[in-house]
Amino acid sequence: DLQPAAVCTVTSNVDSGAGTLRTCLQNAVAGATVLFSPSAFPPSTPGTIHLSSELPRIRVNNLTMHGRDAGVVIDGSGLGGQPVGLRVDGSNCVVIRGLQIVGVSCGVGLWRGASNCIVGGDRAVGNGPMGQGNRLSNNRHVGIELQGSSTTNNQIRGNLIGTNSIGQGSNGNETGVFMVLGTSNNV
Repeated sequence: DLQPAAVCTVTSNVDSGAGTLRTCLQNAVAGATVLFSPSAFPPSTPGTIHLSSELPRIRVNNLTMHGRDAGVVIDGSGLGGQPVGLRVDGSNCVVIRGLQIVGVSCGVGLWRGASNCIVGGDRAVGNGPMGQGNRLSNNRHVGIELQGSSTTNNQIRGNLIGTNSIGQGSNGNETGVFMVLGTSNNV
């Protein structure tokens, strides 16, 4: 029997515990969807998750994270070192949409063979301030990094990188999109 994929809804903007993004990522299974509750993360006044440590690495295939109908900010500005906002490690077909990731070293990392992933989308789809796109700004190093020769066939589209939430002004990262160590066929 095929079991339906898990749906985990983030209902709290605290860093850990029941209803948090951290718990959803820790319990993620292949094919899972992570949604954000618009009542906890109102589109008109985005809720902020202040990270106390780096989030768990995404190591499952076919994970979808949808913040398109909510206002979600992931803020790592209180962390030292080189934290990554969302790190996809060797997974296939991960979708990340509708999030604002700020204050980390790297907003989104597609590394070690991450392939066929989508970061962003149509900013006109959804009720949240980013739609399907993401905002990756005020990060210490890079907005999005693709790394490794087997990191291929990924799509980066509809994102605001190094700007404010309406696409104006400079809220830069050191580098916007960084591709290194032989990545190929990424758009």
